[in-house]
Amino acid sequence: MAKLFSVLFVGLALAVVSNLIWLDFQINKILSSPTTPSQTKETIIEKQAASPSALPQQAVSAPTPTPASSTSTSDTFIPMGSGTTKQTIWTDVPSAQVSFSKSDYAGLNHITWQVNLSINPPFNGIAGARLINKTDGYVVEGSTLSTAGQKEGVLQVSGDLDLPSGKKTYQIQMYSSAGYDATANNAYIRLMK
Repeated sequence: MAKLFSVLFVGLALAVVSNLIWLDFQINKILSSPTTPSQTKETIIEKQAASPSALPQQAVSAPTPTPASSTSTSDTFIPMGSGTTKQTIWTDVPSAQVSFSKSDYAGLNHITWQVNLSINPPFNGIAGARLINKTDGYVVEGSTLSTAGQKEGVLQVSGDLDLPSGKKTYQIQMYSSAGYDATANNAYIRLMK
């Protein structure tokens, strides 16, 4: 009897370890997805124009039409909107974008972006979001954020972002690692003096 329990325990331990290794592999695969800064705006547009029927469909909600707001004299929050996707690849969220020029905000020391991310049903994969510079056609370096298994929105904040000069349009892209509802709410670009 003791030998049977030992065999069952070893089998269970091997199953748990192999599942953890597989999950780690899946997370790394998602976080190192395609779309690099070397892709040009023309390349992205050409791919979308080549097969418009292949573009992913997703539920979206329009951004709140409020102007940029300040919580103090040094921080400005530019609202980006919200969206939901079930896509397992990086997918544009059309309602979650904003255009601005950082030169309109003199004396900036830091630029970050923040978003509340969730996945529903909970504990069913990873919800990811990142910023795309739509004007120049590349992923903003350091903008990828994610949360695993959370039904309630979890605030995710990026590190400092190096945004280019001039008026640019920034859009959120999202994915859901397991094809469940991944939601981004209350997304803002934060400008700090």
